Amino acid sequence: MENEALSKLNQQSVLVSVSGRIESMVALYLLKKQGYKCMAVSFEFHGKEHLTKGEKHHLNSRCQIEDIYIVKTLCEELEIPFFVVDAREAFKAKVMEFVVSSRINGSMISPCVLCNQLKMELLLDKANKLNARYISSGHYAKVTHSQSTGEYYLHSAVDSKHDQSHFLSMMKQAHLERVIFPLADMRREDVLKIGEGMGLKFSNDYVLKDTNQIYQECFVRDENLGFFVEKMAPRALLPEGEILNEADSRFVASIEGGHHYYLGQTKLRPAPNINIDKDLMVVKKQFLKGQVFVAPGRDKLYQALTLEHFQFLNKLDQTKPCKCYMRTTPEAKPVEVRLQFKNNQVAVIEIIDEFKAQLYPGMTFSFYYKKTPGAKLIGSGVLVSGGELEIEDRIYNKQSLPHDDEELAKIRAKKLEMDFKF
Repeated sequence: MENEALSKLNQQSVLVSVSGRIESMVALYLLKKQGYKCMAVSFEFHGKEHLTKGEKHHLNSRCQIEDIYIVKTLCEELEIPFFVVDAREAFKAKVMEFVVSSRINGSMISPCVLCNQLKMELLLDKANKLNARYISSGHYAKVTHSQSTGEYYLHSAVDSKHDQSHFLSMMKQAHLERVIFPLADMRREDVLKIGEGMGLKFSNDYVLKDTNQIYQECFVRDENLGFFVEKMAPRALLPEGEILNEADSRFVASIEGGHHYYLGQTKLRPAPNINIDKDLMVVKKQFLKGQVFVAPGRDKLYQALTLEHFQFLNKLDQTKPCKCYMRTTPEAKPVEVRLQFKNNQVAVIEIIDEFKAQLYPGMTFSFYYKKTPGAKLIGSGVLVSGGELEIEDRIYNKQSLPHDDEELAKIRAKKLEMDFKF
């Protein structure tokens, strides 16, 4: 039935998600030059009452269209039909409610992963309604197809500095088999040159803006998010509280509420006349008490991690450990790990390389077969906990986990049980 439905689609038509920024507009331009019948769509994700820059406390977000009429004009310049989808309710339910709850309870989610998952779902739905065969966007990522397995694979981009495959790590086969990424094999400097040469009326004012720092996660580190949380959450969940030293629970300062602080935050100023040691960082929160705990900002050594909600992009033998590379953020250096799958989408990660970082529950990590540009993705999962790794045998003798494969094989041959201590 699915193949029959696809056969009814216009085989050369493509629906492109556009924001008005350079990547999406260049993608649209290139597809038209290649002979595709292009249509463009923008998704309105936020109510203006929360993001308008005239407000005292507005939120910063790259996914929101700043001026829909500018985007419409850009599409008219390219002679491409343009549509707008009101996705505010969907965005609130599938992204912002998780952002708000994570700020309250003291976790650190990856909203851009959730946002891109929603965007692909909306894009595919709109494409089906418009009878378009393909969907597209201006992401730096690549898709390939295997004739032998029939599956589609997501890869990191050629331009590793600007690769966005991490944000797309929750895509499904239904999306991968229909998506085109025109920027997959391009470097960003080349995309900028094409954008400058397109001759669009608003290029200097809008299309070419925000050319740097394009991969910072939206919302989670926004100091204004606390005011948005107050609009969304019951006041009972937002008690006044205090900042405490994690080491000895010593009082540091009074605060209006823990929802104004996020994990990893530094340069804390609970009041204009109060300065806190700049080396202190938010490391934990007790939201029901309004408590925010701080400690010196140092990277922690991790030898093992536990992830939940692990999602595979393709079929994989889950009974065997998988040696691969993990990325904790889009710009992070790949870390060699051994990935072992448990029940209920749980995965245990043994870190092979020495790895120090600042990690927090709720973060999404992506996994690749290689660490080079163009690497194939395995999938992604959400961090539950992490720390040092110990092995415990049946008589409870503890020993550190060796990283040498031969030694590890000997231990497993003795049927010792691994117990992960976080």
